[in-house]
Amino acid sequence: MGTLVAFTTRLPTQDDDRASLFRKVAERDQQCAAFGRCVYHLLNTVTANRTELVTVIDTLSNDAD
Repeated sequence: MGTLVAFTTRLPTQDDDRASLFRKVAERDQQCAAFGRCVYHLLNTVTANRTELVTVIDTLSNDAD
């Protein structure tokens, strides 16, 4: 069985946090790309919405077989 990895990204939803939102989306994209270079693939993405932020949880797998 392969290795499972999960990472969490918290994204602000307030209009005055646009710069922070763009930075965090870029960081998430870089994390996904880095795992992809290590032969991980995305299994699932779950979001939890709140008033001031959205939490994104990505689960990836590396099938070592």
